[in-house]
Amino acid sequence: MVSTLTAEEELSPERLDERAGDWSLPLGVGPDQLPEVLVQSPPGRFLWLRVEFLGDGDTSPRLARIDVHGPRRSSLRFLPPPFHEVDESARFLDRLLTYFDTVYGEIEETVAAFPGQLDPYAATGEFLEWLGSWFDWRFLAAWPESTRQEMVAHSIRFFRERGTVPGLRRMLQWHSGLREPFPIVVEHFRLRDYAVRRIVPEPDLPGGRLMVGGRPLDPPPSRQAHRFTVIVPSTAASTAQAREQLVRVLSAQKPAHTEAELRVVRPGLRIGCQSSVGVDTWLGDYPSEALGRMTLGAAAQLESPPGRGSRVGSSLLSD
Repeated sequence: MVSTLTAEEELSPERLDERAGDWSLPLGVGPDQLPEVLVQSPPGRFLWLRVEFLGDGDTSPRLARIDVHGPRRSSLRFLPPPFHEVDESARFLDRLLTYFDTVYGEIEETVAAFPGQLDPYAATGEFLEWLGSWFDWRFLAAWPESTRQEMVAHSIRFFRERGTVPGLRRMLQWHSGLREPFPIVVEHFRLRDYAVRRIVPEPDLPGGRLMVGGRPLDPPPSRQAHRFTVIVPSTAASTAQAREQLVRVLSAQKPAHTEAELRVVRPGLRIGCQSSVGVDTWLGDYPSEALGRMTLGAAAQLESPPGRGSRVGSSLLSD
């Protein structure tokens, strides 16, 4: 049961007791009813609430918080003057309109909060799918929610960049889960400088050839315009299905007049063939596997216990 009392000045507990007859009639709120009541006291600067709890003996009522909304803007102000010229009838009509004002108020709050729900990083589940449909996104089941949120958040920027190197890299990152610096896009027309280096070979480019993934990336001048190569680590194309998916994405996102090649690189360090540290090479310990599971010279080396003996290829050469 909820009763209210209003006054133009703050009242002490003693004065509240003196005004016991000024409290409004108590309004009850059942367990299956909407927990809202109208403040029936006349307007005032100060408001007091009196709440009485009633239980059934098996469960105890609990009050988590009380929200007071005011001043309430009654729909009575939209009615012609004859409806609110008489105070008593105006108060009755005002209380009658309270139900409709509550419904309209909830709708207005929903509309006011809607822009916040459009935040891609706050949306989840089906609502995020709905936001993605605005941009014709069709999310794959394997994509994490963070990737879907990023796609929706960067949709406008992506469509501006579509057909460019940044747009192509962004789409491949979404599909493969890669992060910077991958994927690497090498436009063949930018390799014209390497053709000059072939005449005067330099130490960092043996024979003047650019090697990626153990193979030369050395297109002739006739195949340098409107062609490019996309380099991804083997983790992004560990299966034939994953590789085919990247090829399909690449074909769908590249400009129609261009030709593209997908090149998968694996960890390794072979001077003159594959030694781009940070691109297709990682520095670390040799793997520890049983004999018969490794290729000597590729993934394994012969060595003696630390501090003793020699290492093949390091301090010992064999003809």
